[in-house]
Amino acid sequence: MTRRLNLIFGLLIGVMWMGEVIFGNLGDTTVLGNVRTFHFNTYRIVGWAFIGGALALTAVAGFLGAYRSGRAREGVLVGTWSGLISGAITLATIMAITVLFRDSLLLAPSNVKEFAGSAQAMFWDAFGAGVNHMWIGPLIGVTIGGVGAAAGKWLHKVLCVPPLTA
Repeated sequence: MTRRLNLIFGLLIGVMWMGEVIFGNLGDTTVLGNVRTFHFNTYRIVGWAFIGGALALTAVAGFLGAYRSGRAREGVLVGTWSGLISGAITLATIMAITVLFRDSLLLAPSNVKEFAGSAQAMFWDAFGAGVNHMWIGPLIGVTIGGVGAAAGKWLHKVLCVPPLTA
């Protein structure tokens, strides 16, 4: 049961991080119509919506894992494993957009000063960011998934324990 939840939530959370990475990195390029420059509030709202979605799904993953099993440990494990899966998806996404959209990224106003036209520096920066998601994902899974797991265990106890008979 938990393996299935790990995979489902890992993919769902990964899609949220994928959206944040794509929109966040390409939002200042011609690929997405320079939305950061011309529609900053929209850019900000969409970016935070993806982040909020990833965090909310992590809490739900922990909640469902604990609610279904009645044990907080299972919920934390679902949060952790889904965080690891989503971290791998995020790493792959970051590297893919860096390779596929290298020229656009190097011309983005936010990257001009930082990388000064150096594709190699940009690749290493992207790689470092992606690798960091391999520990950030599980950490979010333990913390936020743990909060969801505590709530799931509590609700399981309240709803699933048969009442005492006299």
